[in-house]
Amino acid sequence: MKELSEIHGILSGMGCDENSILKVVEILRAQCPWFWSNEEVDWSMGVELLKDELSSDLLNDHCLIGLVKWRNAAVRAGGKNSLSDDDYNGLVAIVRRFGVENAFGEGDYWVVEDSLTTPDIFIVDFKKKIMAPEFKVALTHWIELHSRYTRISLVDEDGNVLQEIS
Repeated sequence: MKELSEIHGILSGMGCDENSILKVVEILRAQCPWFWSNEEVDWSMGVELLKDELSSDLLNDHCLIGLVKWRNAAVRAGGKNSLSDDDYNGLVAIVRRFGVENAFGEGDYWVVEDSLTTPDIFIVDFKKKIMAPEFKVALTHWIELHSRYTRISLVDEDGNVLQEIS
């Protein structure tokens, strides 16, 4: 992924060792979905959010500031999140074939966009309907074509898993 190689280059240019860079990338991918969103974040807030997840022995403040500034510049340049945006739009198109997709509970389902920054995707099922076999087949086919994701979980509004597709 282009972003990961750019992060590697930034951190190695700031003197970070290879093990630290790999740990940082792993943490960013697993625990910092905001980092992969397509909205800018105030640099000081971004640094604080990173400090919440990354120990100071991994990155100093200078590196954290550099990461947040790079991230915001990439967001401003556009296309930073094009892979997950395309994935999101494709998944929403499938969901809309089987019901109304709406994040505010006014439909049947909600594809949780931030979850596409992780290997596990969440779709909220507001109506808790029995999943049509065709819907399951469509989601199974989609996940097979998108190997960076490992699972799609249909969950209720409280986050309880109703069904998993992997």
